Amino acid sequence: MIRDAARRLSPLLPLVTFGAGAAAVAALAGSGSLRGAHDALIIMGFDPDRAQLITALLAGAIGAAVGTLVVDRRLAATLLGLGAAAALFASTFLDETRAALASAGDQGRFYPVGWSLTLLALIVGGLAASWSAAVVAGEVRAAIAASVGTVAAAVRARTLRGVGIWRPFFTLALGLVVAVAVPILGDMFNYAPDADMRVGGAPAIGLFGGGGASPAPSANAGAPVPSSGASPGGLPGGSPGASPAPTPNASGLLPPISGGSGATSSARPWLATLPTGSGRIVPKIHLPPPWTGGADPYATLTVYLPPGYAATPARRYPVIYEIPWSFDLWNRAILLPGMLDTLIDEGRIPPVIVAFAATNGAPIPDTECVNSSDGRQQIETYLSSTVVSYMDANFRTIAAPAARTLFGFSTGGFCAPMLLLRHPDVFGQAMAFSGYYTAAIAASQTINAWRPFGGNVAAIASHSPIDLLDLLPAATRRTLYLVVSGDSTEPFYGPQFDQFATALRASDYPYLLLPTRLGHAWGAVRTALPAALAAVAGRWVALGVFGP
Repeated sequence: MIRDAARRLSPLLPLVTFGAGAAAVAALAGSGSLRGAHDALIIMGFDPDRAQLITALLAGAIGAAVGTLVVDRRLAATLLGLGAAAALFASTFLDETRAALASAGDQGRFYPVGWSLTLLALIVGGLAASWSAAVVAGEVRAAIAASVGTVAAAVRARTLRGVGIWRPFFTLALGLVVAVAVPILGDMFNYAPDADMRVGGAPAIGLFGGGGASPAPSANAGAPVPSSGASPGGLPGGSPGASPAPTPNASGLLPPISGGSGATSSARPWLATLPTGSGRIVPKIHLPPPWTGGADPYATLTVYLPPGYAATPARRYPVIYEIPWSFDLWNRAILLPGMLDTLIDEGRIPPVIVAFAATNGAPIPDTECVNSSDGRQQIETYLSSTVVSYMDANFRTIAAPAARTLFGFSTGGFCAPMLLLRHPDVFGQAMAFSGYYTAAIAASQTINAWRPFGGNVAAIASHSPIDLLDLLPAATRRTLYLVVSGDSTEPFYGPQFDQFATALRASDYPYLLLPTRLGHAWGAVRTALPAALAAVAGRWVALGVFGP
């Protein structure tokens, strides 16, 4: 009788596995554990889209493991895990797809083959993570059952029958699918979920060789910036309810807001000697480390030299300093060298040198670009003095503050305005993308931001950009220029953007605000950067960097 009942209930066992796994995923989501894992990944350096991808796969694996521990039906558990991961990542994937479809010009163009491979990689990754978790959980379940003397409850996974002579071909096909999917998954984890959805994202020379016309400018790149005045309703500093909130355009940018009469010029004196072709990368220059006891015995500097640099030995160039991430990250995440080549070749910005001053390897990894209170690392001195002196001594730079611009994303979005406002005798402009503007701020995204300051209240106050705005003399303020981009709807970075934007609007600093609806993600940087670069170029012209 018991056997008959078990036989009748057997078809329902996969549903029990499925239900147990689904309940586990729902519990993780409801308890906030998934959000906590997502935030932890952001702290580790992942942007929200990559963090969501990893969190989704992790949740699927946990669901598969729990379902298998309850009733060992590994196929059902694997499918449950794949479904959970897909549900959690679907919104992000659709957003990335829409952004890729709308991309053009320096943003690259949609690549259907890459999109298909990305989808395949997601499916393979979801299946692999869930199946692996189910297998491990099944073995654990069997071991537990055996150790307590119960009847082994684990049902061995069924193998394919009747494959016969087709087995080698099936194995080969499966191996090829995995071989294709794994590198795509690697790109998605390391850079962005849409890393392989685009091709030719601005390089004058195609990714797979050959030349071709430069892509057409995007709708926003280098677009005229409205003069300062009443901002549209819902934007930083505007009057809520005064008018309907603006709608982002297809690229995700809201209307820009500028401040400071005559801060920029629309003239393009560089068009008289416009270069063509591609820039050159001077890779991984090793400089003495500005730290003791760090993970690396040197600091790394990578330099982008613009098209025409070698052919014009008498020409000098303004310099943009990226901090604190590596060139490799920017290159893979938004194809930055190709973007720069296109903007320069089309005359939208002048030829520029870009220095990528990474701070990887410091004993306090989250350096916040400051000299640490314990004296172990002198990052601020390194960035504002050592790197600048090296660039002026070894490359044909315009060695003047007006010709030096800082820029960064996330932590770099804090570092750029902080260094500008603390060193106006060294730098003239800063571009901040999705940053924060209070030093040592306590949040789940900035859990280690306090460490370089060691609780020193005076040091924290003297490094907070939102406080530094009021400390500079009026005459100095007018020589500087800040470009700030962010998404007001983002839970942590949004209020930071709004507060800093409001402070700028109440000050007499020249500025440009580039609001987006693209979150704290590389896609936001990729979309806003051309307009930011064009604005800085206009600032250089207004300051006479290229001569009268």
